[in-house]
Order: sequence, then structure tokens, then C-alpha cells
Amino acid sequence: MDELEIKIVLSYKIPEKGLTLNGILRDLQEDQNELMKNIIKMILNALEAAVGQAIHLSFFLSIFRCFILALAKDGGLIALHHG
Repeated sequence: MDELEIKIVLSYKIPEKGLTLNGILRDLQEDQNELMKNIIKMILNALEAAVGQAIHLSFFLSIFRCFILALAKDGGLIALHHG
């Protein structure tokens, strides 16, 4: 099974004075919907890329298999091996 790694960077402007833990948590809670939307987008993009690569590989392998079978059927595979 492949791993899916997602790195998330959060950037916040922090005031020089009056910073509290509650203020940070409140800001994160306010941004929660936007964060979740972006996380879901990233996961779907990564899955789409992985599936796309798998489809391309599957297509290439099926074409290659047909090529090898055609060569073997015509005796070309033996000729390539000995020639």
C-alpha cells in the first residue's frame, strides 16, 4: 500500500501584544471550514494523481502485452531473441 503524505502550513499574523492561547484557538476555529475544505482538496488531488498514474501504467502495460503477444504469434519474438 502506498502512503499519502500531506503537509499543511498555517500562516498567521501574530500581534506583538495581547496574544493569548484562547485568541489562537478562536482564530483556528474561525478558519476551520476553510482548512477542512483545503485539506479535502489536497487529498482528492493526490488521489486523482495516483489513480491517473495507475491508469497510464495499466494502459502502457496492456499495449506492451499486445505487442509481445503479436511478436510471439508471428515468430518475431524468437527472431528478436536469436537475431
